Amino acid sequence: MMRLNPTSSSSLRHLSGSMATLLLSFVVLTTSSHAQFVPPCETFIPYSYDSGEILRNQPTPPTPGTSSSQQEVLIDTIPISHTFAPWIQLDLSSTTLAPNVQLYLEGTSSSTGTGITQILDANGLYADNGYSAVFDGDIVTMKLVYDPSYISTSTTSPVSTSPNTTKMNSIWNALRGGATKPPKKPVPPPPSMSSRVIISNIKVGICGDNDGEVVASTICGSTDDRKQSNDVRQGRMGGCTAWLISKNIFLRAGHCGEPNASTRIHFTSSSSNAPIADQYAVDLSTYKYLNGGVGKDWAIGRLLPNSSTGLLAGVAQSAKCSATSGSTCGWYKLGNIGSVSGNIRITGYGTAPDGRTQKTHLGALKTVSSTTLTYSTDSEGGNSGSPIFHEETGLAIGIHTHGGCSAKGGANTGTKIYGSSTLLGHINFLTKTCTKNSDCSDNVVCNGVEICHPEGVCTAGAPVYGNGCPSAPPTSAPTPKPTAKPTTAKPTTAKPT
Repeated sequence: MMRLNPTSSSSLRHLSGSMATLLLSFVVLTTSSHAQFVPPCETFIPYSYDSGEILRNQPTPPTPGTSSSQQEVLIDTIPISHTFAPWIQLDLSSTTLAPNVQLYLEGTSSSTGTGITQILDANGLYADNGYSAVFDGDIVTMKLVYDPSYISTSTTSPVSTSPNTTKMNSIWNALRGGATKPPKKPVPPPPSMSSRVIISNIKVGICGDNDGEVVASTICGSTDDRKQSNDVRQGRMGGCTAWLISKNIFLRAGHCGEPNASTRIHFTSSSSNAPIADQYAVDLSTYKYLNGGVGKDWAIGRLLPNSSTGLLAGVAQSAKCSATSGSTCGWYKLGNIGSVSGNIRITGYGTAPDGRTQKTHLGALKTVSSTTLTYSTDSEGGNSGSPIFHEETGLAIGIHTHGGCSAKGGANTGTKIYGSSTLLGHINFLTKTCTKNSDCSDNVVCNGVEICHPEGVCTAGAPVYGNGCPSAPPTSAPTPKPTAKPTTAKPTTAKPT
């Protein structure tokens, strides 16, 4: 459903454009596939807040012997709001926090009506790409708290989230970019001696001028047979669906575009934002995608640990189903089939009258080619990226990308995972694991604060999260480049879902 910003001067223009799109959708008939991407209703709003520099030794620490709650000092508190916004997210990418300063972000959950709080220190802010979690409603209260008894527990020193404020940031960027001979023991940055909170933008759930267009229905037949579901292995990411294939690696459709620092995957079955503990940011340096049309449409990346719980997504999701389904039930197992047999299940966040809740449907597999799968399984806009799940083998064999069904029949389409050597190379690269190494300061498996270099050693302090520790990037094929920029291009023959 299109939502308008009552305070925006572009609302009438947006309504006019959307009505034109709606009318056009009734006039133009096509037999081509439609990509099933739903442009999310979200807009960046400029915001100006600057706390100024807050020295580490201010305010004066309380006397020894006082309790932790007595030691905490509230430095500043401000409400941040945008009228009528259904959700709000803060851009904190220029913020610097000292080791004993934390941000308390307080909001309300629309699903439960209860208050929720996200607590961020310097390391948590860095792990979240410099953005807050997504909060339901149109207001978030931010509190800046000084607590001399609290020191960040990460093995890395707290750093500014500003990209060029420390020498170590440039070293980290070099490591994350694939340097073949990184420093043996990179020197961590000194702890910030002061704090400064800067909010330059807020991201709100209100349609911009290019959002909210009508997406063609791709139900196979005259009836929408999708049912409500609660599969923990996939989440809603922007206007698409994404799903886990390991503790922290996800797949989705390439035409969904590139994530940014504010992008979050929401592991939820409802149309509301997920709880803070179920929102995960993307390690942007790992994201690869191809937007080449039917059969050449895929994306892969790594999720960062949750900044509140410290857990990897697959670990947290497996905990929700392990009692009945085992310790690896939080992600899909990949596989391949060579001939037409069995049925395909599509589970994801396609549009519906009750919003983009998680729904599932089972339909017959119709064709199998070297790069493409087709099936008579219901889907809608927003299902792009859903796993193509082969019901009989229990394996995910593809990525749903395009709709082609109608009331008269047809088939929906997706990319065959084992049909792309480049995608398989990236999957292999990102899902390898580290082993114990004495060069690591804590001598444990690479756990999120270390990186395994090509020569096979772990270097403490490099902030590459998760279990990825390959010997080298895939070399069988070059890094794929998109044929069109997904965020702006509007294909005429295929429209992603």
